[in-house]
Amino acid sequence: MISSLLIAASVEVLDEVEVDYITLPGWMTSIEHCKTFHELPANAQAYIRKIEEITQIPGEVAIADYT
Repeated sequence: MISSLLIAASVEVLDEVEVDYITLPGWMTSIEHCKTFHELPANAQAYIRKIEEITQIPGEVAIADYT
């Protein structure tokens, strides 16, 4: 169970957060048949790389065939 003190402290911290939105170019190409990262459209690759950069966590793309 989370204590009310912890929740209050979290809300106080969140009140100080400033959101920084970024806009990245999209892609209109289907990624339905992409099996590897390098098969993704350049903007899709850039999107994943940006997430990696911001989070400092390497991304891994798992592509499954749901057909």
